[in-house]
Amino acid sequence: MTRILVSGLVPFDAGKTTFSLKLIYLFSSIGKRIFPFKPVAGHNIWYSQYTVQESLNLGLLIGNDALKYFKATGIDPRYINPVSIISVPIDLEKINMDFLEYEKYMSSDFFFMMRRSRFLGSKIEDHYYVSKAIRKIIINLEDVNKLIKRFNPIEIDDLVQAILDSHEDVSNSLQNFLGKTEHDCEIIESYNDAISPVRLSHLDYLFLLSPGKAFLVKGDRLIKVLSVMSSPPWVIRSGSILKYLSRDIIRSFDLPVDDSIIDVIYRK
Repeated sequence: MTRILVSGLVPFDAGKTTFSLKLIYLFSSIGKRIFPFKPVAGHNIWYSQYTVQESLNLGLLIGNDALKYFKATGIDPRYINPVSIISVPIDLEKINMDFLEYEKYMSSDFFFMMRRSRFLGSKIEDHYYVSKAIRKIIINLEDVNKLIKRFNPIEIDDLVQAILDSHEDVSNSLQNFLGKTEHDCEIIESYNDAISPVRLSHLDYLFLLSPGKAFLVKGDRLIKVLSVMSSPPWVIRSGSILKYLSRDIIRSFDLPVDDSIIDVIYRK
């Protein structure tokens, strides 16, 4: 079994999901069974109204990327994406037109609702949480009311901390999620520019993506680098450890990648 991690060197628009979907297509063409895993994923209701409707149809909060993986593989989205987060824009009027406060929220801290799918024995259960503070200051959208009514989330004070805790929780349950289907290849997608969304004990390959380029690194080199870091991998930015990985780049690929990547991974 081959385990691949796809991480971005920039927080947005590195092309991680597009790249991973191409790997699924290419590797499936030679008979490989792929398990895409995006343990933590977020999306913004303002830009993702389609996924709100899909979430309501599926009875499961799900974002754009996880939805694409689900449609590409048919694997239960709870296994593909155990932690799904949705953000909602802040209403300036509700914070007294304080633009500095508005910028702070809109840059990072306006997470509104989270689904956390967890294993209890062999059974998976979905738990929903909503930020008590953010709920009071978001813009009024019909889609928000639909999500609240459909998923009946529990109000909590610190949704950000709950999200951070979920990384550790998924790391501890990693094999439960990855062991639910038979597959030959795991493609784990990180989020933003975090080097990894979970702790990994082994890894075959790391792809570091920047717009237009993918850099392939041996996975054991990343495992070694992370072993001496004091912080968990989901708070380590890929760019901050690039200097420790750059000498171990096996090859770079122009994007979009073509089928030559099959030879590199499977026909050495």
